[in-house]
Amino acid sequence: MIHDTAANNSKESGITTGTSIPSHENRPGNNSLPSYRSGDFSRTMKRKASRISHHKAKREMRNAPWTPGDDYLLINSVVMVCNLTEVCHTVRFAVHFTEKEIERRWRDLLFDPIVSSTALKAIEHLPSFMKSQLDRQIPFSSQEDNIIAQISFSDVYPDGVFKSLNIHSLVSIDLL
Repeated sequence: MIHDTAANNSKESGITTGTSIPSHENRPGNNSLPSYRSGDFSRTMKRKASRISHHKAKREMRNAPWTPGDDYLLINSVVMVCNLTEVCHTVRFAVHFTEKEIERRWRDLLFDPIVSSTALKAIEHLPSFMKSQLDRQIPFSSQEDNIIAQISFSDVYPDGVFKSLNIHSLVSIDLL
């Protein structure tokens, strides 16, 4: 018992005795390993923690929930175009989604009853002016594109509509 208190007192005072085991840092031959100061360790841990939280935030942002407007656009665009790749390239959602994310969401809307019912309820609560704004972003179907392509310029603007423009009329338009 006396021996233990003497060893504790020598540790506290910084005096080493011949019977004590040298620590990892003081062992001969271990000069290549740096000893960490407490400040270095905590700084490293803080950097690592901030890096982890940054990646986690980035991942969470990537898995951002779909808004009711995004679901409305996805459903109506796929119904019109019938092609997820084209929807991915033509429709502008609130957040940029990859083609895989769009396909995953479409499958969830089709096959997951909880996701589809939640999305449809949220879409029902969208105001009508918001739906009309979103309707403008829905791409045309291939049939509609073909019909629009058949319309000639002269059908839209008959000859009598355009007047010859001169410099005087251009200046008066700029002043308005």
